[in-house]
Amino acid sequence: GRVFGYTADCMKPVEAEAWLHPRVVVPILRKRVLLNLLLIGTVSMGAFVMMESTIAIYLARPDTFSWGMTKVGLYLSMVGLVIAGVQGGLIGRLPKRFGEWPLTESGPVFVALGMALLVGVAYRPALWILIPGGLINAFGRSITTPTLYALVSKASDPKEQGSVFGLMQGLSGIARVIGPIVAGVAYERHMTAPYWISGTIMLVVMVWTVAVHGVWRPSGGFGLWQPIAKSRWRQIPTASSRCDFVI
Repeated sequence: GRVFGYTADCMKPVEAEAWLHPRVVVPILRKRVLLNLLLIGTVSMGAFVMMESTIAIYLARPDTFSWGMTKVGLYLSMVGLVIAGVQGGLIGRLPKRFGEWPLTESGPVFVALGMALLVGVAYRPALWILIPGGLINAFGRSITTPTLYALVSKASDPKEQGSVFGLMQGLSGIARVIGPIVAGVAYERHMTAPYWISGTIMLVVMVWTVAVHGVWRPSGGFGLWQPIAKSRWRQIPTASSRCDFVI
């Protein structure tokens, strides 16, 4: 017969580690592909929030739409619904058909196109420019973020994924602070500056992602990891315990 069991160490409480400790972070940052994916996610988030932090005052200007809070809120709700719809349903089918890398590479192009349409609103305030701009922007953002997270997962050591995603969330938080600051300074120079800067950043991100894809080695190298092969004996060590699974 087959026996399934745990060692006694598995029953001991696991102590939380400081995931920002150098001994945890440094090995992650030494993996070039993973480091680049983390930086791509950080820069992309900074570009995303440049639109979010200025769109209300942009659409409220008398030389664009003179919108009040209600109309701006409805516009942002439309953008949010597109993001929720794509990430909540469509994103599950798109990677199966097109693959994660093509989606991660094409998403920034959609975002840049949406930003270009928002710039156009300053010169031709029209809903037929504004609404497609928001929809295209939202679609690009929606296919970029989940597929990038999937690539980060594949580029990570399974034992480090908690630390990797914690680091990724921390970097995204920093981007959410820096992005609005850059957008505010740019907006003071010209009302369209946050959008063409953001669009330019996303085009750079697209080229950057294509370059990283070029050195992607699914079979190994640059710190990439494959799923653990099935076996009759597997040991999974952690910092505070060791669990032996016997089949």
